[in-house]
Amino acid sequence: MKRNKSGFIAISLIYSFFLVLLMMLLAILVDYTHNRVLLSKVKKATQEKLNGISSFNPIGIKAKTNGSRYFPGEEVFYANRYWYVMEDDDTYITIFLRDALEEEEIKGILPVEYHSIANGVKMQLCLDTQESLNCYNYGENNLSYTWENSLAKLVTNSWLENDFLLQKAIALGTLSLMSFTDGNINADGSEKTYEEYVRIPTKNEIVRDNTCEYIWTLSVGEENSVFRIKNCNSFTSIEELIETPVTNRIAGIHPIIKVKKI
Repeated sequence: MKRNKSGFIAISLIYSFFLVLLMMLLAILVDYTHNRVLLSKVKKATQEKLNGISSFNPIGIKAKTNGSRYFPGEEVFYANRYWYVMEDDDTYITIFLRDALEEEEIKGILPVEYHSIANGVKMQLCLDTQESLNCYNYGENNLSYTWENSLAKLVTNSWLENDFLLQKAIALGTLSLMSFTDGNINADGSEKTYEEYVRIPTKNEIVRDNTCEYIWTLSVGEENSVFRIKNCNSFTSIEELIETPVTNRIAGIHPIIKVKKI
């Protein structure tokens, strides 16, 4: 019986190619695993490096070398922004964002249906479709305009959630919760209070300057707890909004945070 040499050679070639392919796949898998391990080490080293850079690790605001407190109105640089100091209690510093949130910044953190509230470095108190003073951004009709249902709260909370450095500060425990009221009363007669990482100022907390800027603030003991004031160096006045068209009710949003001293 004659052997089929050509068939044997063909099968040998197929097995040879199969073995070569298998070895190539094994080499690729080993190389891939090695690269994953290397990349993981590089990422870890990079993160450790970034954590050592102050701009990526906002651990707090440095105490003054002479031990004195920061004074109200003093300017500080924190988390890549300039702020005005409102209060220094030796442990924490309460700071007020110097520049109001800008239009593109507000639009960048809100759903598109809220984009109409942004106007330059100011924002409307209500959406264009809500023509009364008691406007709101969710809930039922005729709600008093409180901090809880205000667009000011929506904007400041969204801004904080989208700020990488401030989120890192929260994770590190250097941003403190603030307890505050918007002047509203609970059903049991007690004053309604909130505990949050960010808020807007009250009228008395405004750091006065020469800009005469309109600023959204919290009220105390008012029916509607978010209103705008005209802030000037020599006076701070509340404007009656009830006769102002909703699209003209615009003012700047200046978030406030409380930062640990180190």
